[in-house]
Amino acid sequence: MRKPSCHRHRRERTEEQQDKEALPSFCKIISSSIIADGQLGIPKKFFTKYGKYMSNVVVLKVRSCMAWRLDLRKVDGFACFQNGWKEFVEHYSICAGHYLVFRYDRKSQFDVIIFGMSGNEIDYSRSSNNLVESNHDKHVLLPENEGIDGNDGDDSTDNDDSSGRNLMTRRLMKTEERKGAIQIASPFKSKYPFFQITMQPSYVNAKYWPIPRTFSERYLPEGLESLSLQVPNGKKEWIVGCSLYSGIDIRIRKGLHLFMLENNIQIGDVCYFELIKTKNVVLKVTVIGSRDDVYTLYCRTCV
Repeated sequence: MRKPSCHRHRRERTEEQQDKEALPSFCKIISSSIIADGQLGIPKKFFTKYGKYMSNVVVLKVRSCMAWRLDLRKVDGFACFQNGWKEFVEHYSICAGHYLVFRYDRKSQFDVIIFGMSGNEIDYSRSSNNLVESNHDKHVLLPENEGIDGNDGDDSTDNDDSSGRNLMTRRLMKTEERKGAIQIASPFKSKYPFFQITMQPSYVNAKYWPIPRTFSERYLPEGLESLSLQVPNGKKEWIVGCSLYSGIDIRIRKGLHLFMLENNIQIGDVCYFELIKTKNVVLKVTVIGSRDDVYTLYCRTCV
């Protein structure tokens, strides 16, 4: 009997991988309102396209192979995760600023990838080790077989309301299966050094932006008193003042209010700052917005 060709097996594996990558996905950055409300809305465009056959009960799976059963509430073309969502959030210590990728397998099941505030994927095993008996209620399913693959994100959507947005920073993954998720979760690339800030209420209301110490120590000159913020099209720059906080950390302050006002910077937005000039420091700012109604990953650049 003729043995199957190795090329055939490779082709089958490739086709299987492509099928996985084709599964629809959406992304969410968790806001304080999502935490307070105890529910998470599915982007309307995503639900309109894929929600017709979704059950009233859905399953969320994470890389640790722990699965969670949640109630899905559907009202007037909208849908949200409700009963069980709060337990899921508490178990993985999800808070405002965390970024989640949901990949839908079209069988009322979502594979979920969770990224922390640093941009790194969280350690699921640490959360699982802390699991207590009270968490094993009707919303929690038993761990599945060890052979189940962790799944990557594919497409990305944002929500109609203020609870969703797109974002992510960088992380090196160990397996090929994770690369797709990071390509979606980490859309921003640059030939220049850059850092990222998620707009928290204190940054927007107090009108200051902290520059990460690791970035400033490596790339910025000592005694920096001012710099320029530039929009991606390069047509306009804003000169802003810098000050030291606790004698160590650099904060962008003076003139920042005008920049935020003219470029509609909002709480929950994620801003990427590229260092495009080092002599007279210029940072090019790209905003990934929290309120943009989009169906594919989208960077809202300043105008």
